[in-house]
Amino acid sequence: MNNGLYNVTTTCPVCSKDIQVTKVKSKACKVVGSDSDFCTYYETVNPVFYDIWVCGYCGYAAQRDKFPDISYKNSKIIRVQVTPRWNPRDLSGERDIDTALETFKLALYELNLLENAKSSDFARICLRIAWLYRMNDRIKDNKDKENEFLNFALQHYIHAYENERFPIGKFDEITCTYLIGELYRRTGNPEESLKWFSRIISSPEGRNNARILELTREQIQLIREQQLNNEQLSSIG
Repeated sequence: MNNGLYNVTTTCPVCSKDIQVTKVKSKACKVVGSDSDFCTYYETVNPVFYDIWVCGYCGYAAQRDKFPDISYKNSKIIRVQVTPRWNPRDLSGERDIDTALETFKLALYELNLLENAKSSDFARICLRIAWLYRMNDRIKDNKDKENEFLNFALQHYIHAYENERFPIGKFDEITCTYLIGELYRRTGNPEESLKWFSRIISSPEGRNNARILELTREQIQLIREQQLNNEQLSSIG
């Protein structure tokens, strides 16, 4: 196993068995770049690959910060609807991008089964699946898949913005506003994107967040340049 990884023992809250899960050493996470929707690239170990913990015995899967918090009702749903169909296997240890996608899709499938699942939890998982498709150039039509999951993430973030209290995960309201605008831009809806970006430009909270304000201005400029290019192409045609 990569020396940037290590295993720890935890107890599955669904089947109560001790399992091995893999964590990433902080010193192994050397960032080499990031995209405007917060997709981050690493030199060696990508911690996103290990964000989903899976119980190899019963099949329960969730993001590691949510893994222990399943309710009794929802643990029963997993035992009834997932475990009988689960092929027991160990998904700890070193993961490639395909295994990471498998674990995220399993977590998303199970989230759809659970009662009272939050839109913000769906949004986080869908966004990370989109990132994984972006990183994986071996998958045919991965751009279409990326856009599909960006759209899912967008709709869930909008619902969370309108119905959940902030912070949503690690996002304050301004950061979530920016991300919604950026997801609109990436999924081909620049007009809606500009509406969300304008909220940041016009708000005191947005003007006080230098990083988000800079990102917002950069994306507005990209949209304006693209609109100008489209107008010029139309006039030529």
